[in-house]
Amino acid sequence: MRESAAIACRSCLIAVLAVLFAVCSCLTAQASEFREGRLEITRASGAPVVFSIEIARTLDQRLRGLSYRERMPEKHGMLFDFEENTVMNMWMRNVSIPLDMLFIDEGGVIFRIAPDAVPFTDTVHSSRRPGRYVLCIPAGSVERLGIKRLDTVSLRAYDPVTVACPRR
Repeated sequence: MRESAAIACRSCLIAVLAVLFAVCSCLTAQASEFREGRLEITRASGAPVVFSIEIARTLDQRLRGLSYRERMPEKHGMLFDFEENTVMNMWMRNVSIPLDMLFIDEGGVIFRIAPDAVPFTDTVHSSRRPGRYVLCIPAGSVERLGIKRLDTVSLRAYDPVTVACPRR
């Protein structure tokens, strides 16, 4: 009797571990679903700064954004592409990384900066006027790199091979 209970417990444990593995695999796959690229910020003073970025273009990607990420390396970021000029509103509900947010118009000009957005808050960071992009980078980057309003951004994107999480 005890032996069959122990076998049943081991079977349950194996099933639970299989489910956890599947969930983790899906989360990893979802992170890779973002297009990747390089973004260059031309500053009024100093050499250009290059960032490796992920690009969130669909509504689902923009809503997911940087949720549940534990870290972001220096000179990395996520570019939210709203695909048309609109007033953009961002929040940090499920984001655990403090961020600087750069609001960028369709011509690539940074027109507003919201530095040091606080993790896990519903505070709305608004563009206040229509724009097309928001670049989120690690907090402190704007100050450390000397990025200012009216600096310009150019984007060179490429599509990596992605593996989508199977839907069941």
